Amino acid sequence: MAVALWSVAATASLGVTREGLSGWVDETGCADCHADVVRQWRGSQHARALQPAAPDTVIGDFAGGAVPEDPEMRFERRGDRFRVVARDADGQARRLDVTHTFGVHPLQQYLVGGPRGRLQALTVAWDTVRNRWFSLYPDLPPAPGDARHWAGPGANWNTMCAACHSSGVRKRYDATADRYDTLVATLGVGCQGCHGPAKRHLDIVRSGRGNVTAKNNGFDATLARTGPGQLDACAQCHAFRTALLAQHDHGKRFLDQYLPVLLTESNYFADGSQQGEVFVWGSWLQSRMHQQGLVCGDCHEPHAGALRAGGDALCVSCHSPTGPDSARVRAGIDFSGLVRKDYASVAHHRHSGKVPSCVDCHAGHREYMVVDARLDHAFRIPRPDVALRTGSPDPCTACHRDRDAAWAAAAITGWTGAAPTRAPHYGEAFAAARRPAAGAVEGLLAVARDAAQPAIVRATALQALATFPGARAARTLKEGARDADPLVRLGALYGAAALPQEAAAAFAGSLLADPVRAVRVAAAGALLGSSVRSDPQLDSRLQRALGEYEAAQRENADRPEGLVNLARVALHRGNHGEAEGLLRLAVARHPHFVPARRALAELLASSAGEAVAERLLREGLERFPNEPALYEALGQSLVRQRRYSDAEAVLEVAAAHGEGSPSATLLHAMLVAERADIARAVALLRQATRRHGERRELLVALAALQRRAGAPEEAHVTLQGLAAVNPDDPALSPR
Repeated sequence: MAVALWSVAATASLGVTREGLSGWVDETGCADCHADVVRQWRGSQHARALQPAAPDTVIGDFAGGAVPEDPEMRFERRGDRFRVVARDADGQARRLDVTHTFGVHPLQQYLVGGPRGRLQALTVAWDTVRNRWFSLYPDLPPAPGDARHWAGPGANWNTMCAACHSSGVRKRYDATADRYDTLVATLGVGCQGCHGPAKRHLDIVRSGRGNVTAKNNGFDATLARTGPGQLDACAQCHAFRTALLAQHDHGKRFLDQYLPVLLTESNYFADGSQQGEVFVWGSWLQSRMHQQGLVCGDCHEPHAGALRAGGDALCVSCHSPTGPDSARVRAGIDFSGLVRKDYASVAHHRHSGKVPSCVDCHAGHREYMVVDARLDHAFRIPRPDVALRTGSPDPCTACHRDRDAAWAAAAITGWTGAAPTRAPHYGEAFAAARRPAAGAVEGLLAVARDAAQPAIVRATALQALATFPGARAARTLKEGARDADPLVRLGALYGAAALPQEAAAAFAGSLLADPVRAVRVAAAGALLGSSVRSDPQLDSRLQRALGEYEAAQRENADRPEGLVNLARVALHRGNHGEAEGLLRLAVARHPHFVPARRALAELLASSAGEAVAERLLREGLERFPNEPALYEALGQSLVRQRRYSDAEAVLEVAAAHGEGSPSATLLHAMLVAERADIARAVALLRQATRRHGERRELLVALAALQRRAGAPEEAHVTLQGLAAVNPDDPALSPR
């Protein structure tokens, strides 16, 4: 740390202004009519989501000293100024002024200024419960140059945090200059962040023309507890999604502004419970309470953010012998299926002594950012039997850590005197599809066609069909494309990858004029690169939807995915030079993002030659030697150059790295087979199926090699494995 220290706070840029926001007003006058509401809000986490760094807002101890988990970072205070000494992206130590506090409970982060208008969130935070500094990466703090380092893109406030920790956000990113000029209307989440612009509301109040009512309040957003408006308003921040517009529009539905992530692997466990930091929306959509008409405000006081009742009292206000408290009953909730009994009893929870709370069993939590325990809002019935079959979390063993899911399932059987008879859980279908294993397609088809399942579950089942071609899958996808719920249509669009190219293009084309923007944008993205010629009417719809797609990617051009997708648009239009420039920007600004480097290598291979592509890939491997996808891409390039010995060595590394790559193993095995070592190629594919499951591409290739080796009986057995996964697979047709 013995280097020159200097502050870069002057480079920080965050304008607080209502400039360019139609209908937005100064919120200080809201308390004139809504004093009690404003008082509640001022104590909320929403109000304090982002604050200027000052003695009354900074909670952390800046008295000095190092952080045990990250000793190269230390904190200082000089009067009312708060500073941190840390290594910047170039590895040099800097003394940085803290510009803002970021959150209040259970942790508080701190923002510092960065170059070209950036604000960066430090990756050491203050634990406001235990009163200690801690690293968000306690096992291994990210080194300078790592995307997760505090100066890297993963900690950039402008794109990762601003939209949900402030109101009236305009990111204003200039992709050419790689510069932000971000503006916000209010620090933290203010009144208009949820209700929308208030000018018309004030005009109604001040004019004296009629009373302000729920239907005549002057706001674009409808936040009543009936209808979809409140959930849509909350979902703008409490969902794992990509923004499609430059600015949130309170008059539009959620799916007209955002493209959400479905219950995909790495984000959710097979049973749909939260895995990655997915926030709340995807879990809540799976809940029985959502299906029955409850919304966020039925449990949470919307202005204070607190629960409407503490502990189990909130749950038993409905789940009780007498049913819902009459004060809480409102139109729009279907209580007809609610069993009225004493849930707060040993007869129900089966525990004596230390009794678990309702959420311990029905809303298992996961910790994010090391100390932030968040409940799973699907509120599930505990199913250790499903956990046992799917590898998903089990709430019983979350407390009984010395036991396993088999013990928990047996315990429940012991309570009831017999094995519980329960309908199959969609988690079992998703687990089989992810492996994949026998029954995968049957399970997905059943879930996708079950109208009683939540829309996000059906959509995920349709999306999972993408790797399982067949006639029944095609029919089910077409049915999904006509579903009334846009989430289901979106899932069907993702699943259409299972169709032949021409059919998939026609499928996506049919959704280009969908009434919901998220579906139109996804349909346009699916058609990029398609070589299928269409009719003029379809071309016209594609150009309109492609305009929306491109606008969304430009808004997200500070992310590598946005640049890669803009390159795809350029290629679609035949502008290879523009595409190459965009991909070079993506590689230069986001060197960790492997898909950008692979896409650029493929483009260069066709334009500048394989040697140039190979050099780019080898440069990537020098910097990131643990990326199997780069080894695989390099192996493909070497195969195209007919350097088979080199390719085999590289692909062997790709197949063995980490969990291994099934596609790299497949390419490796085919290369070995072409070099006349079919026995070894068969052995490689057998090993891959043991590691990666009954994957279609592995089984089809294995059967073909077994036939070449003169073992048709073994090929028949291999294809029986494919038939068990997907009996409709075209590869099973007689030839």
